[in-house]
Amino acid sequence: MFYRPKPDQNGKPEKRIRSWPVLLLALPAFVAIWSGWVGLGTMTGFGEVQPLPGIADNFTINTAITLPIGMETYASYALHVWLNGTIANPGTRAYAKWSALGALILGGVGQVAYHLMQAARWATAPWPVVVLVACVPPAVLGMGATLAHMITRDNDLTEPVAAEAVPATEVVPVPVSRPVPAKRRTTRRDPAKVARAVELRAEGATYAEIGAALRISPATAAKYAPKPVVEQTGQPRPSTPTPVQSARPERPVQPMLPLAIPALGGNR
Repeated sequence: MFYRPKPDQNGKPEKRIRSWPVLLLALPAFVAIWSGWVGLGTMTGFGEVQPLPGIADNFTINTAITLPIGMETYASYALHVWLNGTIANPGTRAYAKWSALGALILGGVGQVAYHLMQAARWATAPWPVVVLVACVPPAVLGMGATLAHMITRDNDLTEPVAAEAVPATEVVPVPVSRPVPAKRRTTRRDPAKVARAVELRAEGATYAEIGAALRISPATAAKYAPKPVVEQTGQPRPSTPTPVQSARPERPVQPMLPLAIPALGGNR
């Protein structure tokens, strides 16, 4: 709770709120709480006992001091666990919070009961107060032990574990898989390009020339203007069609001779 300020990034000491005034605030509260718990313990049966009978008979202790030491010490410790921000487990922080508030409320109830009985000039406390005060020491022991075990558990869970050394092994090269090229979508044929390719092919242009003229590949040009059958077989293609001769011979035309027509009424 009390520490020196740490230097910041520029090397200058960081300004923080001092917590030493808490000592001035706790001193009068400690005196009042101590006297109240001791007086309440005396009225409820706490007093001088011999903790070591037969060993040190002259050594005695007043058990009433166990009340303020146990109750108020646990309340301060639980408040520190709840509010210091170093505990990350929400369950531990919740337990510290509610147990600290419960200890403070129980301490306040004990102080109020003592001062009321003192004002009424009671020598002994009634039995409900005796029962309540008698349960304070075991309750403080149980809450303190539980909180200490929870903090130890959280520290064990958050402790970093050193990584085990892995023996070096031979690196096996992994074959790199080449991506399969996607199938090209066939574009729709342009009728104008197809007609122009047919014309160029008829004029004797090669597929490379057709592709360069139409900005297409030679393979596409071959699809647009395929080779005729005569070019595939190697036979020459006739430039003009040969007239088909009839199998039947034509008969020669003979000139007609003049016929002698006898004169009508001539000599017989």
